Amino acid sequence: MFGLPKEERDALRGEPEARRKQIQVLISRWNEARIENQNLSEEEEAALREKLPEKWKKGSEALEHFKRGKAGGPFQKSYADWEYCPSCNGATLHDPVTEAPEAK
Repeated sequence: MFGLPKEERDALRGEPEARRKQIQVLISRWNEARIENQNLSEEEEAALREKLPEKWKKGSEALEHFKRGKAGGPFQKSYADWEYCPSCNGATLHDPVTEAPEAK
């Protein structure tokens, strides 16, 4: 947690929902920086971003699979209160507040 502002560090130590939202923000920030650092052409970047909603859908389906106990009881208990996956939303550049894909 080095280098993070105090409010972000506090969120990562907070209640589960606050932690999930902060994880999503961090992953989204990293993913956006990674895309920028690849120096993709406009067409390549557009193609990549076009695929992100499909990846998000697959991740969301996996979360629902866990919540239904289809991957074993411990997973069901662990993910029971999750309304979204912060990793999937962050990696696919979903807005952390609205949980909708961000327009880029």
